[in-house]
Amino acid sequence: MSAPSYSFAAQTISAYGIAETEWKIPSAETRAALVSAASAAGANGYVYVPAGTYSITSTLEISDSGQTWVLHPGAILKASATNITVLRISAANVKFIGGTIDGSRTSRARTPDSGAANSVVIQNVDGVVLRDVIVKDAAASGISSNSGAVTLDRVKVNQSQDTAITVTANLRNLTGVNITGCTVDRTEYPLDADYEGGGIKVLAHQGSATSGAYYSVSTAGVFTTYSNSGRTTLENHGLSVGDPVMFRTNSGTTYVPGRYYYVKTVPSATTFTVSATSGGTGITSAIAGDGEAVWYLQTHVNISGNWIFQSYSTTTSGEASGNTGQECIVLQCTGLRQATVSGNHTQGGSMGISAAQCWRVSIT
Repeated sequence: MSAPSYSFAAQTISAYGIAETEWKIPSAETRAALVSAASAAGANGYVYVPAGTYSITSTLEISDSGQTWVLHPGAILKASATNITVLRISAANVKFIGGTIDGSRTSRARTPDSGAANSVVIQNVDGVVLRDVIVKDAAASGISSNSGAVTLDRVKVNQSQDTAITVTANLRNLTGVNITGCTVDRTEYPLDADYEGGGIKVLAHQGSATSGAYYSVSTAGVFTTYSNSGRTTLENHGLSVGDPVMFRTNSGTTYVPGRYYYVKTVPSATTFTVSATSGGTGITSAIAGDGEAVWYLQTHVNISGNWIFQSYSTTTSGEASGNTGQECIVLQCTGLRQATVSGNHTQGGSMGISAAQCWRVSIT
Protein backbone atom coordinates (compact mmCIF):
# COMPACT_ATOMS: atom_id res chain seq x y z
CA MET A 1 0.00 0.00 0.00
CA SER A 2 1.33 3.41 -0.89
CA ALA A 3 0.37 6.99 -0.13
CA PRO A 4 -1.95 8.75 -2.55
CA SER A 5 -0.25 10.85 -5.20
CA TYR A 6 -1.74 14.31 -4.98
CA SER A 7 -1.68 16.48 -8.07
CA PHE A 8 -0.18 19.81 -7.12
CA ALA A 9 -1.84 21.65 -9.97
CA ALA A 10 -0.34 24.99 -10.88
CA GLN A 11 -1.84 27.69 -8.72
CA THR A 12 -2.97 30.58 -10.88
CA ILE A 13 -4.16 34.02 -9.93
CA SER A 14 -7.35 33.67 -11.96
CA ALA A 15 -8.38 30.54 -10.06
CA TYR A 16 -9.07 32.63 -6.93
CA GLY A 17 -11.44 35.10 -8.54
CA ILE A 18 -9.39 38.02 -7.28
CA ALA A 19 -8.52 40.88 -9.60
CA GLU A 20 -4.95 40.66 -10.86
CA THR A 21 -4.17 44.07 -9.46
CA GLU A 22 -5.00 42.83 -5.95
CA TRP A 23 -2.11 40.33 -5.95
CA LYS A 24 1.31 41.46 -4.82
CA ILE A 25 4.17 39.66 -6.55
CA PRO A 26 7.82 39.69 -5.42
CA SER A 27 10.09 41.44 -7.90
CA ALA A 28 13.06 39.11 -7.34
CA GLU A 29 13.90 35.69 -5.91
CA THR A 30 14.98 37.11 -2.56
CA ARG A 31 13.68 37.32 0.98
CA ALA A 32 13.63 41.12 0.72
CA ALA A 33 11.32 40.94 -2.30
CA LEU A 34 8.96 38.59 -0.43
CA VAL A 35 8.89 40.96 2.56
CA SER A 36 8.10 43.90 0.27
CA ALA A 37 5.24 42.00 -1.37
CA ALA A 38 3.78 41.07 2.02
CA SER A 39 4.02 44.66 3.23
CA ALA A 40 2.29 45.92 0.09
CA ALA A 41 -0.49 43.36 0.48
CA GLY A 42 -1.25 44.27 4.12
CA ALA A 43 -4.00 42.73 6.23
CA ASN A 44 -6.42 40.52 4.27
CA GLY A 45 -4.27 40.99 1.16
CA TYR A 46 -2.96 38.56 -1.44
CA VAL A 47 0.59 37.52 -2.31
CA TYR A 48 1.50 35.35 -5.31
CA VAL A 49 4.96 33.77 -5.50
CA PRO A 50 6.04 32.65 -8.98
CA ALA A 51 8.29 29.67 -9.67
CA GLY A 52 11.88 30.10 -8.55
CA THR A 53 14.21 29.47 -5.61
CA TYR A 54 14.01 32.24 -3.01
CA SER A 55 16.98 32.42 -0.65
CA ILE A 56 15.83 32.84 2.95
CA THR A 57 18.75 34.33 4.88
CA SER A 58 16.67 35.05 7.99
CA THR A 59 13.16 34.09 8.99
CA LEU A 60 10.36 35.20 6.67
CA GLU A 61 7.50 36.31 8.93
CA ILE A 62 3.86 36.77 7.94
CA SER A 63 2.54 39.26 10.49
CA ASP A 64 -0.53 40.70 8.76
CA SER A 65 -3.78 38.93 9.64
CA GLY A 66 -5.92 37.39 6.96
CA GLN A 67 -3.25 37.34 4.26
CA THR A 68 -3.46 34.69 1.55
CA TRP A 69 -0.22 33.43 0.04
CA VAL A 70 -0.35 31.31 -3.09
CA LEU A 71 2.88 29.76 -4.33
CA HIS A 72 3.46 28.24 -7.74
CA PRO A 73 4.37 24.54 -7.36
CA GLY A 74 7.84 25.49 -8.60
CA ALA A 75 8.32 28.16 -5.92
CA ILE A 76 10.87 27.14 -3.27
CA LEU A 77 11.65 29.08 -0.10
CA LYS A 78 15.09 27.72 0.81
CA ALA A 79 16.99 28.35 4.04
CA SER A 80 20.54 29.55 3.56
CA ALA A 81 21.56 27.61 6.72
CA THR A 82 20.00 24.93 8.95
CA ASN A 83 19.68 27.27 11.96
CA ILE A 84 17.08 29.39 10.17
CA THR A 85 13.32 29.03 10.57
CA VAL A 86 12.19 29.53 6.98
CA LEU A 87 8.63 30.68 7.70
CA ARG A 88 6.98 32.04 10.84
CA ILE A 89 3.26 32.87 10.86
CA SER A 90 2.41 35.24 13.70
CA ALA A 91 -0.93 36.60 12.48
CA ALA A 92 -4.37 35.00 12.63
CA ASN A 93 -6.34 33.59 9.69
CA VAL A 94 -3.40 33.37 7.30
CA LYS A 95 -3.67 30.97 4.37
CA PHE A 96 -0.48 29.59 2.83
CA ILE A 97 -1.04 27.44 -0.24
CA GLY A 98 1.38 25.54 -2.46
CA GLY A 99 5.13 25.69 -2.95
CA THR A 100 8.04 24.14 -1.07
CA ILE A 101 9.71 25.08 2.21
CA ASP A 102 13.29 23.77 2.19
CA GLY A 103 15.22 23.63 5.48
CA SER A 104 18.44 22.75 3.65
CA ARG A 105 19.55 19.87 5.89
CA THR A 106 21.38 17.32 3.75
CA SER A 107 22.80 15.21 6.58
CA ARG A 108 20.77 12.24 7.76
CA ALA A 109 22.70 11.88 11.02
CA ARG A 110 20.40 11.48 13.99
CA THR A 111 22.39 14.03 16.02
CA PRO A 112 20.78 17.48 15.62
CA ASP A 113 22.77 20.30 14.06
CA SER A 114 23.94 23.05 16.39
CA GLY A 115 21.14 25.60 16.68
CA ALA A 116 18.89 23.56 14.39
CA ALA A 117 15.59 25.31 13.66
CA ASN A 118 12.06 24.19 12.87
CA SER A 119 11.28 25.00 9.24
CA VAL A 120 7.73 26.33 9.75
CA VAL A 121 6.50 27.89 13.01
CA ILE A 122 2.89 28.92 13.68
CA GLN A 123 3.13 31.12 16.73
CA ASN A 124 0.28 31.81 19.17
CA VAL A 125 -2.34 32.55 16.51
CA ASP A 126 -5.47 30.74 15.37
CA GLY A 127 -7.17 30.16 12.04
CA VAL A 128 -4.00 29.41 10.07
CA VAL A 129 -4.32 27.12 7.03
CA LEU A 130 -1.46 25.36 5.24
CA ARG A 131 -2.56 23.45 2.15
CA ASP A 132 -0.67 21.64 -0.64
CA VAL A 133 2.68 22.70 0.83
CA ILE A 134 5.84 20.56 0.74
CA VAL A 135 8.18 20.94 3.73
CA LYS A 136 11.49 19.18 3.22
CA ASP A 137 14.87 18.67 4.89
CA ALA A 138 13.99 20.43 8.15
CA ALA A 139 16.89 20.60 10.59
CA ALA A 140 14.46 20.05 13.49
CA SER A 141 10.65 19.74 13.15
CA GLY A 142 9.02 20.33 9.80
CA ILE A 143 6.01 22.20 11.21
CA SER A 144 5.70 23.37 14.81
CA SER A 145 2.50 25.03 16.02
CA ASN A 146 1.28 26.16 19.42
CA SER A 147 -2.04 27.38 18.06
CA GLY A 148 -5.46 26.19 19.16
CA ALA A 149 -7.01 26.27 15.69
CA VAL A 150 -4.88 25.24 12.74
CA THR A 151 -5.56 23.32 9.52
CA LEU A 152 -2.87 21.30 7.76
CA ASP A 153 -4.35 19.79 4.62
CA ARG A 154 -2.52 17.71 2.01
CA VAL A 155 0.82 18.87 3.38
CA LYS A 156 3.92 16.75 2.70
CA VAL A 157 6.75 16.72 5.23
CA ASN A 158 9.80 14.93 3.90
CA GLN A 159 12.91 13.97 5.86
CA SER A 160 12.62 16.21 8.91
CA GLN A 161 15.33 15.56 11.48
CA ASP A 162 12.82 15.71 14.36
CA THR A 163 9.06 15.15 14.54
CA ALA A 164 7.45 16.09 11.24
CA ILE A 165 4.33 17.85 12.59
CA THR A 166 3.93 19.02 16.19
CA VAL A 167 0.96 20.90 17.65
CA THR A 168 1.50 21.82 21.30
CA ALA A 169 -1.05 23.88 23.21
CA ASN A 170 -0.59 24.99 26.78
CA LEU A 171 -2.68 28.03 27.68
CA ARG A 172 -4.85 27.70 24.55
CA ASN A 173 -7.96 25.67 23.79
CA LEU A 174 -7.71 23.21 20.93
CA THR A 175 -10.83 24.53 19.27
CA GLY A 176 -10.13 23.23 15.80
CA VAL A 177 -6.97 21.28 15.02
CA ASN A 178 -7.34 19.53 11.67
CA ILE A 179 -4.51 17.46 10.22
CA THR A 180 -5.88 15.72 7.15
CA GLY A 181 -4.52 14.07 4.04
CA CYS A 182 -0.91 14.77 4.99
CA THR A 183 2.10 12.61 4.13
CA VAL A 184 5.17 12.22 6.32
CA ASP A 185 8.29 10.54 4.93
CA ARG A 186 11.23 10.09 7.30
CA THR A 187 12.61 6.87 5.78
CA GLU A 188 16.09 8.28 5.10
CA TYR A 189 16.83 8.54 8.82
CA PRO A 190 18.39 5.43 10.38
CA LEU A 191 16.96 2.94 12.82
CA ASP A 192 17.97 3.86 16.38
CA ALA A 193 16.13 2.93 19.54
CA ASP A 194 17.17 6.17 21.24
CA TYR A 195 16.38 8.41 18.31
CA GLU A 196 14.02 11.31 18.82
CA GLY A 197 11.32 12.24 16.36
CA GLY A 198 8.13 10.88 14.89
CA GLY A 199 5.25 11.59 12.57
CA ILE A 200 2.38 13.67 13.99
CA LYS A 201 2.07 14.78 17.61
CA VAL A 202 -0.77 16.77 19.17
CA LEU A 203 -0.03 17.53 22.82
CA ALA A 204 -1.84 19.73 25.32
CA HIS A 205 -1.16 20.30 29.02
CA GLN A 206 1.48 17.68 29.58
CA GLY A 207 1.97 18.40 33.27
CA SER A 208 2.31 21.40 35.51
CA ALA A 209 6.08 21.63 35.27
CA THR A 210 5.98 22.57 31.61
CA SER A 211 2.47 23.79 30.96
CA GLY A 212 3.10 27.32 32.20
CA ALA A 213 -0.35 27.28 33.73
CA TYR A 214 -0.14 28.55 37.30
CA TYR A 215 -2.63 30.62 39.21
CA SER A 216 -3.41 32.39 42.44
CA VAL A 217 -6.91 33.17 43.68
CA SER A 218 -8.04 35.95 46.01
CA THR A 219 -10.71 35.82 48.71
CA ALA A 220 -13.00 37.58 46.21
CA GLY A 221 -12.67 34.63 43.83
CA VAL A 222 -10.50 36.43 41.26
CA PHE A 223 -7.95 34.18 39.54
CA THR A 224 -4.65 35.55 38.24
CA THR A 225 -2.60 33.48 35.79
CA TYR A 226 1.21 33.23 35.63
CA SER A 227 3.77 31.55 33.40
CA ASN A 228 6.05 30.36 36.19
CA SER A 229 5.71 28.48 39.46
CA GLY A 230 7.10 31.44 41.42
CA ARG A 231 4.17 33.52 40.16
CA THR A 232 6.30 36.48 39.24
CA THR A 233 5.46 36.69 35.52
CA LEU A 234 1.88 37.25 34.41
CA GLU A 235 0.50 35.06 31.62
CA ASN A 236 -2.46 35.89 29.37
CA HIS A 237 -5.09 33.21 29.87
CA GLY A 238 -6.92 33.53 26.54
CA LEU A 239 -10.28 32.71 28.14
CA SER A 240 -13.73 34.04 27.29
CA VAL A 241 -16.94 34.14 29.33
CA GLY A 242 -18.49 30.66 29.36
CA ASP A 243 -15.27 28.73 28.76
CA PRO A 244 -14.84 25.68 31.01
CA VAL A 245 -11.70 25.41 33.14
CA MET A 246 -10.29 22.70 35.36
CA PHE A 247 -7.77 23.15 38.16
CA ARG A 248 -5.22 20.41 38.51
CA THR A 249 -4.03 21.22 42.04
CA ASN A 250 -4.61 23.81 44.71
CA SER A 251 -3.34 24.79 48.15
CA GLY A 252 -6.47 24.52 50.24
CA THR A 253 -8.62 26.83 48.16
CA THR A 254 -12.39 26.55 47.70
CA TYR A 255 -12.09 24.91 44.27
CA VAL A 256 -12.03 21.16 43.73
CA PRO A 257 -9.21 19.79 41.52
CA GLY A 258 -10.44 17.78 38.54
CA ARG A 259 -13.88 19.41 38.48
CA TYR A 260 -14.98 21.74 35.70
CA TYR A 261 -15.93 25.34 36.44
CA TYR A 262 -17.04 28.00 33.98
CA VAL A 263 -15.64 31.46 33.34
CA LYS A 264 -18.06 34.07 34.67
CA THR A 265 -16.18 37.31 34.09
CA VAL A 266 -12.88 38.35 32.49
CA PRO A 267 -11.72 41.57 34.20
CA SER A 268 -8.40 41.52 32.31
CA ALA A 269 -6.18 39.39 30.08
CA THR A 270 -4.61 37.80 33.16
CA THR A 271 -7.61 37.56 35.52
CA PHE A 272 -10.98 35.80 35.53
CA THR A 273 -13.73 34.59 37.86
CA VAL A 274 -15.75 31.40 37.69
CA SER A 275 -19.14 29.88 38.45
CA ALA A 276 -19.92 26.29 39.41
CA THR A 277 -22.28 25.83 36.48
CA SER A 278 -22.44 27.26 32.98
CA GLY A 279 -24.17 30.64 33.21
CA GLY A 280 -24.52 30.25 36.97
CA THR A 281 -23.84 32.68 39.79
CA GLY A 282 -20.21 33.68 40.11
CA ILE A 283 -18.22 32.43 43.10
CA THR A 284 -17.21 35.63 44.85
CA SER A 285 -16.12 34.29 48.22
CA ALA A 286 -13.16 31.92 48.37
CA ILE A 287 -10.22 30.79 50.43
CA ALA A 288 -7.15 32.54 49.05
CA GLY A 289 -4.43 30.30 47.67
CA ASP A 290 -2.74 29.10 44.56
CA GLY A 291 -2.37 26.04 42.36
CA GLU A 292 -0.79 24.56 39.30
CA ALA A 293 -1.90 23.82 35.78
CA VAL A 294 -5.17 25.44 34.93
CA TRP A 295 -6.31 22.90 32.34
CA TYR A 296 -8.70 24.19 29.74
CA LEU A 297 -11.19 22.05 27.93
CA GLN A 298 -9.91 20.86 24.57
CA THR A 299 -12.85 20.69 22.18
CA HIS A 300 -11.85 19.40 18.77
CA VAL A 301 -9.01 17.48 17.15
CA ASN A 302 -9.19 15.71 13.79
CA ILE A 303 -6.26 13.59 12.57
CA SER A 304 -7.50 11.69 9.55
CA GLY A 305 -6.38 10.27 6.23
CA ASN A 306 -2.67 10.76 6.84
CA TRP A 307 0.26 8.59 5.74
CA ILE A 308 3.40 8.19 7.85
CA PHE A 309 6.49 6.38 6.59
CA GLN A 310 9.46 5.76 8.87
CA SER A 311 12.51 3.54 8.48
CA TYR A 312 12.33 2.12 11.98
CA SER A 313 9.81 0.36 14.13
CA THR A 314 9.19 0.17 17.84
CA THR A 315 7.08 -2.12 19.95
CA THR A 316 6.35 0.47 22.60
CA SER A 317 3.98 3.37 22.43
CA GLY A 318 6.81 5.83 23.05
CA GLU A 319 5.62 9.18 24.26
CA ALA A 320 2.10 7.84 24.72
CA SER A 321 3.45 6.03 27.78
CA GLY A 322 5.51 8.97 28.98
CA ASN A 323 8.74 8.33 27.08
CA THR A 324 10.28 10.04 24.12
CA GLY A 325 10.27 7.88 21.04
CA GLN A 326 9.59 7.31 17.38
CA GLU A 327 5.83 6.98 17.28
CA CYS A 328 3.85 7.68 14.12
CA ILE A 329 0.86 9.43 15.72
CA VAL A 330 0.56 10.75 19.27
CA LEU A 331 -2.55 12.35 20.72
CA GLN A 332 -2.29 13.47 24.34
CA CYS A 333 -4.79 16.10 25.42
CA THR A 334 -6.27 16.35 28.86
CA GLY A 335 -10.00 17.12 28.90
CA LEU A 336 -10.44 16.44 25.20
CA ARG A 337 -14.15 16.59 24.43
CA GLN A 338 -14.12 15.30 20.87
CA ALA A 339 -11.45 13.80 18.64
CA THR A 340 -11.43 11.86 15.42
CA VAL A 341 -8.39 9.80 14.51
CA SER A 342 -9.30 7.69 11.51
CA GLY A 343 -8.12 6.40 8.16
CA ASN A 344 -4.44 6.90 8.95
CA HIS A 345 -1.80 4.60 7.48
CA THR A 346 1.61 3.92 8.98
CA GLN A 347 4.72 2.05 7.99
CA GLY A 348 7.38 1.76 10.68
CA GLY A 349 6.92 3.08 14.22
CA SER A 350 3.97 2.59 16.52
CA MET A 351 0.69 4.45 16.40
CA GLY A 352 1.42 5.68 19.91
CA ILE A 353 -2.07 7.07 20.48
CA SER A 354 -3.01 7.93 24.04
CA ALA A 355 -6.67 8.62 24.72
CA ALA A 356 -6.21 9.04 28.46
CA GLN A 357 -8.63 11.55 29.95
CA CYS A 358 -10.27 12.14 26.58
CA TRP A 359 -14.02 12.20 26.05
CA ARG A 360 -15.90 10.61 23.13
CA VAL A 361 -12.77 9.79 21.21
CA SER A 362 -13.11 7.76 18.02
CA ILE A 363 -9.87 6.06 16.98
CA THR A 364 -10.07 3.70 14.03
